[in-house]
Amino acid sequence: QSSSHYKNDYYLPIKHLNEIERSRVRNASAKQNLYDRICRDNLVLYQRLLAASKRTMIDDKNETYQQNLTSFTTKRSQQR
Repeated sequence: QSSSHYKNDYYLPIKHLNEIERSRVRNASAKQNLYDRICRDNLVLYQRLLAASKRTMIDDKNETYQQNLTSFTTKRSQQR
């Protein structure tokens, strides 16, 4: 006796197929929007990094160190 439960003519109603297609399109659109947002954010970060690297660097720490070293050496030479 063959079971009619496992027939190959199983199908989804057209309403469900339409909902699956809508869901697929929604997910594809959401993925694309996320990808576009990440691209925009990366571009903004890249432009900020580029602007920061082009900025003139003020080496004030090195300048302060040099001033301290100069004052130290002059005081030391005065003490001798």
